[in-house]
Amino acid sequence: MIELNAKLADRIIEAYADLDELTQEECRELFQGPSDSCACLSRLLQGDGNVLTGRGKTRYIGVVEDDAYVLEDAFPEAEEFRSSLSGEDGARALHARVKNLIGPDYLGNSDPAIRVKTVQALGEMGSLARDARPALVVALQDENRDVREWTADALGKVGLDDPAVFALIAALEVNDAWLCQWVANAFSYGRNQPDLSSGAKEKETSAMIEAMERDWPVIPIDTDAGRDCKCEAAQALGGLGIATPEVVDTLIEALGHNDSKLRAYAAIALGDIGHAMPEKIVPALIKRLKREGDRSVRSDIIGSLGKIGPATEEVVPTLMRTLKVDKNWWVRMRAAEVLGDMSPLTPGVVTELIKALIRLLKEREIQFRKMKISLEDIFYDRTGLAFLDFADRGLVMSYWDAIDELNDVCCHAGPEAVPVLMELSKDGNPIVRKWADHALREIGHESITP
Repeated sequence: MIELNAKLADRIIEAYADLDELTQEECRELFQGPSDSCACLSRLLQGDGNVLTGRGKTRYIGVVEDDAYVLEDAFPEAEEFRSSLSGEDGARALHARVKNLIGPDYLGNSDPAIRVKTVQALGEMGSLARDARPALVVALQDENRDVREWTADALGKVGLDDPAVFALIAALEVNDAWLCQWVANAFSYGRNQPDLSSGAKEKETSAMIEAMERDWPVIPIDTDAGRDCKCEAAQALGGLGIATPEVVDTLIEALGHNDSKLRAYAAIALGDIGHAMPEKIVPALIKRLKREGDRSVRSDIIGSLGKIGPATEEVVPTLMRTLKVDKNWWVRMRAAEVLGDMSPLTPGVVTELIKALIRLLKEREIQFRKMKISLEDIFYDRTGLAFLDFADRGLVMSYWDAIDELNDVCCHAGPEAVPVLMELSKDGNPIVRKWADHALREIGHESITP
């Protein structure tokens, strides 16, 4: 029998009771055990589902291993509990648990709600539930839509093998945009698929390209289902990380789609695979950035250019241009963040980046004056925002973000930032002067004394 610390077992029972809004005594009654929590949980770990009745039996599915993730916030010793599953005894307990979950009482239960909870639990167990893959493949044919969808999700989390991939691709043949979203999401775990053959990975990629190109039937109660399926397929292509010419062309074509959400997903996916083919992907992203009207999509494109980095000579100049001319404050701030994460930057770029960030701060200060918010309070105190509404708090937080980015840029640049900081220490704005003096002290410039 697996030994459990009594105090830890009590905490698990307490947290589990909280999840079900039961008293601890009621929770213990469901476990059919005496007041000894250790004995009860040990029996559960051995795979003895018969210790539960009624409502407790349906909840048994998540009480060990998988719900340890959920319970982590409820008690800090959750990781200690998970570690108790290691070793020979733990392996036997897990095997018994998986065998029990795929048996007639759970995955084979006539109640679809229990089958859904079962596949969710197996998914949360991750690679520990790999022995359940054959049963999950069968569950993809379940008569209940929710079971089929959660099974696709579970297969992705458990880790795909060739039969699972072929079964998921076959599920796409029903032309169901909702199910396609779940299948694509399962494929998006692509880089964590050590059991897949190269042929299966190629099949995955082809299926996601086809999903992006397919004209999905409209679902009356969810008219965006087809669009969302294409978005998930784009994300899967990025997650798989296979940058074939066909994949790149498909994603670049999606950059020109009339739906902004799909353009955003395509841009992010191109950033994920951009290192493999930067000479083709970077120009496409830059071209779209110049004509993109949606600020969120522009931000995503900038983020993707940042992932690729200065792989081509156009990246840094494009981001610098965006930082200067884009009409949206948040997009310019995103460009500053991406540039700040790149290294090394030339002294000229560092100077322009710092000045651009100062301009962003001054724009916010104009707004603060209209709001009658003290700049001194903002600069020195990051508390006491309760008097502001949500939108105004967002403006103040964005101001702090710009200051933090300035500090990061100066710390990374070191002596290269000194000339522009010396210039800013004489700025007409007292806040800018104080910040510049502070930054010079932080990088150890000798002409500034505390």
